[in-house]
Amino acid sequence: MNRIMQLCKQTYRYSPIGTISIIIQKIIEDLIPVISVYIVAELVNQVIAMASGSGNKSTLLFWLTIMFVTEGVNWLSKEMIQYIKGKAIVQVRIKFGSELLKKIAVLKYEYFEDNKARDLVNRVFEKGEEKIVNGFYQFVSFVASGLRVVGIAMVVYAQNQYAALAIILLDIPIVLLSIRNGTASFKANQEATECRRKYQYLEEVMLSREAANERNIFGSFPKLSNKWSKEFDKAKKLEMAAFLQYFIPIRVSALAQIAGIVIIMIVLALPTNGNVISAGLFMSVTGNLIQLFKVQTGQMPFCVSELVKSVNYQKELEEFLSYKEIPQMSASMLKEKNMTIECKNLTFSYPNSSRKVLDGVNLTIEPWKNYAFVGANGSGKTTLVKLLTGIYTEYEGSILINGKEVREYSPMELHHIFSVVFQDFSRYGIYVRDNILIGDVEKIEDNTIEIESILHQLALWDKVHQLPQ
Repeated sequence: MNRIMQLCKQTYRYSPIGTISIIIQKIIEDLIPVISVYIVAELVNQVIAMASGSGNKSTLLFWLTIMFVTEGVNWLSKEMIQYIKGKAIVQVRIKFGSELLKKIAVLKYEYFEDNKARDLVNRVFEKGEEKIVNGFYQFVSFVASGLRVVGIAMVVYAQNQYAALAIILLDIPIVLLSIRNGTASFKANQEATECRRKYQYLEEVMLSREAANERNIFGSFPKLSNKWSKEFDKAKKLEMAAFLQYFIPIRVSALAQIAGIVIIMIVLALPTNGNVISAGLFMSVTGNLIQLFKVQTGQMPFCVSELVKSVNYQKELEEFLSYKEIPQMSASMLKEKNMTIECKNLTFSYPNSSRKVLDGVNLTIEPWKNYAFVGANGSGKTTLVKLLTGIYTEYEGSILINGKEVREYSPMELHHIFSVVFQDFSRYGIYVRDNILIGDVEKIEDNTIEIESILHQLALWDKVHQLPQ
């Protein structure tokens, strides 16, 4: 419930007029049918009275006018809601989107190298403003639908209290199944995120201009297309499985509701305690029960399911907002030009890894001297640079710049001290063999290049055999 309230607060914070307008529209949309029960009942009774010669034309005209006014207001509110929602989404996108960008701008670097964290960030950023506004809208729709059900039940209660109770109880299975459906759909979306990231990358490789030559040389498009199809199908199957899991139970519950509504109609048609329902009221109530069935089996399950998704989105948003940020300390202009860097017993492991990339490193970098760090891939050269520049701060030991711990410097001060150009590389969506042969494309068709020998020279033979075929 706290996250639902958070949805409401967020929508009001970013779009107060849109929030109030949505509430008013949904109240009008779902209370007018309840009011119409009495209006239509009186109108039908007046028509019957006119046919029997005991009616009054002015009274009939009055109820006709009331009916047209209420239906007109209902139609206008439904037409306006899309504009109201659209404007609210734009307002939320401007304010909420800028807050997300500010947050991500100060996130610690470790989250960008963590696949799980990157997937969560992608889900939070993917149409976040629509998820907030839609979640609020569905919550208001659910509450308004509940008011409509209670309103119709109160009308029926005057004729038969058991029938009124049955109208309310028929909603419970639909609501419970819809909650489970929404939860399952959200979990499926989480599982499908990795598949989407993979096939989106493959799309870029297949369609980007930068990789056009590689696709032509190696004829890799069919293979890449096949991989794309597998990842795309996997994502869709996960989502469809979650949908079908509760689709049949919801439809079975809908059939039970049909039977229940038919029984309620029969009960209302029978005299109760000597009271006979008027023809107008019976026709109006039964018509509204049929419309209510459409709401209960269509609109309400959708509202609940989408609301559950938005609530789970709030959970992920809270996790994203809890991510650690780079400390924003005040920066002072550094006057020292001669700086000495010392690493004392420096030990570091990447987050979620027990492997020590650096283990007890001690070194001193003196001013006005040139240094080169040489070593095999993965030996910690780039990692050392990341620690010196403050990208990672969770290490053991100490890194001192002129005797001051590097963690005590602000990011701006470190940017003033260091100028870094990290290595870049090209990763082609082709096989290992083709990555080697790309160095001499004229020999692709023959076997003069000893691929195995090259892999052994590069110390990659064992790693290549660990890759999928």
